[in-house]
Amino acid sequence: MIPISFTANTSAFKHLFDQVLRASGGMGKNKMICIRATNEELELSVQGAMVKTKAEVTGEGDIILPSKLLKAYLSSCSTAVISFTFKKGELQCGSSVYTTSAIDIVPLGLRPHLEVPINSSRKSILRYAL
Repeated sequence: MIPISFTANTSAFKHLFDQVLRASGGMGKNKMICIRATNEELELSVQGAMVKTKAEVTGEGDIILPSKLLKAYLSSCSTAVISFTFKKGELQCGSSVYTTSAIDIVPLGLRPHLEVPINSSRKSILRYAL
């Protein structure tokens, strides 16, 4: 699978990340975030909230990872521009590499039509099961 890389303004990306989490009710214990990387645009989404921003993007797809992991990298970054490279199970930010099975990449157009949303409630899971 081709890795997905993006470079964005750090303060703008931090602001959008905080905004989407506030709109969805906070961080939560196991809250996952989806970053949809398309041509020069990033879309951050959690269940109930979505924001978009411009960025330099290489590759396309949905990156799904724990929001706490992304927050840890954003809070430790002090540069004006932040760059991430994602592979299935791996996140690279600068010279730092983090490996976990919680990071998933799904190519655009390959997700099922009726997919269960990330951070789904029991009610929504039952709706999709029926």
